[in-house]
Amino acid sequence: MLTYILLIVPLLLVFGIVAAVRRQRQIYWPDLGKRRATPVYDGELLASGNKIAGPAIVETADTTVVVQPRTRLCVDELGNFELTFK
Repeated sequence: MLTYILLIVPLLLVFGIVAAVRRQRQIYWPDLGKRRATPVYDGELLASGNKIAGPAIVETADTTVVVQPRTRLCVDELGNFELTFK
């Protein structure tokens, strides 16, 4: 798990969204066939242009967005979450 955290921190710094990470949770992803440490983001702290590669969870006051593996979430200029499937 330490290796995973060391790998993800530089990626988060590139996108400037370190402050939006609330915590990490162990989540089972059927597409991966295993549990994986998954970042949980505060959606209220994400800004236009932020990009998050799945797997990840984004929580807001009124919804939770699940970013599946091989999926990317982008925040548009109006603050909407756009999911792109690879």
